[in-house]
Amino acid sequence: MIICIDFETTGLINEYSLDPEDQPGIVQIGMVRLDHDLVEEESFNEMVNPELRDTGKWAQEAQDISNITPDDVVGKPTFFSIFPRFAEFVRGSKYLIGYNHTGFDIPVLDWQLKRYGCQHNFPWPPRHLEIMDLASEYMDIQGKRGRKNPKLVEVYKELM
Repeated sequence: MIICIDFETTGLINEYSLDPEDQPGIVQIGMVRLDHDLVEEESFNEMVNPELRDTGKWAQEAQDISNITPDDVVGKPTFFSIFPRFAEFVRGSKYLIGYNHTGFDIPVLDWQLKRYGCQHNFPWPPRHLEIMDLASEYMDIQGKRGRKNPKLVEVYKELM
């Protein structure tokens, strides 16, 4: 099985802190489970209350990108409360893939797991596939990447 994953968060990773409370909270989890023929088997989409008492920790840029505000997650389940379903969805998969997931989604998930003491209970798939790296190589070959990694919308436009 293959799990495609994407998170929306309250902001970016705080490179200057080792305290999980200083790291962004997950506000939405989106996943799709694919079989080895890339046929969708099931999806998982959940809004999450990141339990940030200080809404000042929500980066405005993150709100602008995701269109998710602190008010949108009031009363939503916490990561800790959905962790069993989340972990079960991932369990048994061979690959975890995403766009910039090794640079962002996985570190955010790792901090979230540490925040709740679940870091030793997550069934990490044995292989990770970074779509951004593949897209960068493809666009390099096409002579269309330039110096930066392409944004997902640029890759979409190139492939369509």
